[in-house]
Parts: sequence; structure tokens; C-alpha cells
Amino acid sequence: MMIGFTVMGSQHHMYCVPFVLEMYKEAGLFDPIASSIRATEFTVQDAYLVRFFENNSSRLPKWCNDADTVKLPNCQIR
Repeated sequence: MMIGFTVMGSQHHMYCVPFVLEMYKEAGLFDPIASSIRATEFTVQDAYLVRFFENNSSRLPKWCNDADTVKLPNCQIR
């Protein structure tokens, strides 16, 4: 899978990692350095290593792991 921007005709297509990183930027997660972040330069590993998640499992919503057979310390949004 190609990660980044491609140009097809006059439309720009964005793949998953840059899309998610752009959402993080727009949400302010990279402030105050957001202007220097280039989402298209991130790899899947880079995006994972950013580690935007809640470390304290007691602060997760109750529904987070209710249906899971393996209780993880984080919450996967479905």
C-alpha cells in the first residue's frame, strides 16, 4: 500500500497515515509545532510511535473494553 499523496487527474488522493496525521494536526495535537509537521512524510511506524493515547486505563470510558475477551490498556474505537 502506498502511503502519501498521489495525483489522479485533477484530484488529490490521500492514504490512511497522512489522513490520520492531518486530523491530528487539525485537532491541535501537534501544537505548537504543527506548522513544521508534514503528514505525508510519516510512515506507519512513525504514526504508531507518536503514541497519542490515554495511559491511565481508569480514565477510559466504561464501554471501551466491555465486549473484548482480552482487556487491553487502551481503547480501540469501532
